Amino acid sequence: MKRIKINGMTMSYYDKGTGRPLILLHGGAGTAIFWEFYIEKLPNYYRVIAPDLRGHGKTDNPERKINYRLLSEDIITLVERLGI
Repeated sequence: MKRIKINGMTMSYYDKGTGRPLILLHGGAGTAIFWEFYIEKLPNYYRVIAPDLRGHGKTDNPERKINYRLLSEDIITLVERLGI
């Protein structure tokens, strides 16, 4: 997993493959590893990006805040920082 500092936290994410980006988002109690099968198979066709969302898996949440607005802002920032 890669790590990137965004929005006051350190986000962990997978970034594999080339081509058109495909962002895989896990559910409420999950982590990016939920997508393990796809992270291994889809890079032949896409650039697969699968983050651990704020406060999940290996992504921290130092402010201990979480809501849909923050989660969406985190993904928007990640996409911008990765140049997608």
